[in-house]
Amino acid sequence: MKKALSDYVPGAHPVFGDVPVTVDRVLFESAPPAQVSFIVPVHNQQGVIARNLDSIITCARLPHEICLIVDGCTDDSLAEIMEWLDGLGGRSRRTSKVVVAVSDDGIFETACDALGISLTSAEYVIEVQADMHIEHVGFDRVMTNALDENVDVFAVSGRGIHPVALVRRPGHEVHRQWSRVSNLLAKQFSQLQGRVPAARAFEPLMFRITGQAGRLGEAINRPLHPRTKPRVYVGGSVIRGPLAFRRRDYEGLDGFDLEHFFLGNDDHDLMFRAQAVTGRTGGYVPIHFSAPLDQGSTRKTKSDREKKRFSELKTSFGSRDGGSALFGPARGTSLARVRRGTRIAQDA
Repeated sequence: MKKALSDYVPGAHPVFGDVPVTVDRVLFESAPPAQVSFIVPVHNQQGVIARNLDSIITCARLPHEICLIVDGCTDDSLAEIMEWLDGLGGRSRRTSKVVVAVSDDGIFETACDALGISLTSAEYVIEVQADMHIEHVGFDRVMTNALDENVDVFAVSGRGIHPVALVRRPGHEVHRQWSRVSNLLAKQFSQLQGRVPAARAFEPLMFRITGQAGRLGEAINRPLHPRTKPRVYVGGSVIRGPLAFRRRDYEGLDGFDLEHFFLGNDDHDLMFRAQAVTGRTGGYVPIHFSAPLDQGSTRKTKSDREKKRFSELKTSFGSRDGGSALFGPARGTSLARVRRGTRIAQDA
């Protein structure tokens, strides 16, 4: 079925509103009702997407549905997905539905995630990037348990966490300077972990000092140590990959801000609003996955058409993020102080 993006996502920016989207659904009636919706935007992931989708259904332990948003692909990602889907029947007893949404015109990450969420219905939403190969059996249960056991947490990342201030660029000079110092400390510690794996034992202490934990930036290339303890780091803004939250909490904040963001910082804007409106914060629980940098969608070589589309979007959005909650006039709003700490996570 082909409709305009705005039919599925009413809040879509006008530049996206009339973009046609084709949606197909495949149901597996033998599976129990989904508890988790996996949202997977796909852009030019030919050669890895089937393997990565297999990793999700192999490691998932909760009944689930999957929504794939095939966005502006110029390779054979869609054909690979459909071949994977043809062979899925009977291989996963927990997959109740697979939705494939196709947009020939790139709508990018923010709109893709919003579209995927609108096409699914499970209580929990877990966003997984298409270049990620999940290696953590029961990762979905670990992440939803972290939400259930920590009522002050709005969303949980399986990759990392850092203070909202690193993104918000607060005006207070002392605060800004400390953010720079803590960011440098966190980067140095991350590099140390790469050279000396035993240094991971000090990550909870460094989190209390810097507010940062996990595989930030290019550290995503570094796998977690096999003996990484199941902790929940509480206090800060979450980072996609994978990212879990409750549907009702997301909808209570009207979801991602599609008017001001199309790629990047929409997750931090959502967390800023969550803290300002509900007083809840972000959490991080270490999840084992691999995500080679050269497979990330934003780092792939772009065709002339893709470059033109990206340039058009940057021009259309321009400085629009200045009207967002994250960067807008209310950026001087003081938020309740979040006490950073770690708690034992219940594993799968």
